Amino acid sequence: MKKRVTLKVIIFLCLAAVVYAGANIYNFSVSQDSDNADLSWTANGETSSMEFVIERKTSNTDYVNIATVKVNDTHSYQYQDRSIYKTTGNTYYYKVLLVDINSVNSGNLNILSSSNEKMLIPHISGIKNTWGSIKAMFR
Repeated sequence: MKKRVTLKVIIFLCLAAVVYAGANIYNFSVSQDSDNADLSWTANGETSSMEFVIERKTSNTDYVNIATVKVNDTHSYQYQDRSIYKTTGNTYYYKVLLVDINSVNSGNLNILSSSNEKMLIPHISGIKNTWGSIKAMFR
């Protein structure tokens, strides 16, 4: 009986590894739209037990998680980072990670696939910079 249980566990783990091993992130891009950073990517092999974690850093900081995006049936994803207004002079770096949902809840990310790092140097006009200061006072 013990051998049957062990064999079932081994088969299950092998199947789980095959499912996760096929997940990949493609065509990751970052562009600026007004005061926002627009991220887009495609993926394949993702399942309902996975989600995407978006990470961002500046030249002087480490990566931090800024958002999660649920998987969908279209395999095409977008995220808009609206927190880069009034940031002329900063350089941002973004990554998208495909992770096991349970690992996000535990705080110990099980990364199944990762995008390449993409850089964005925002250019905000003087008028928008001033307006950003005014908006920030009322947040």
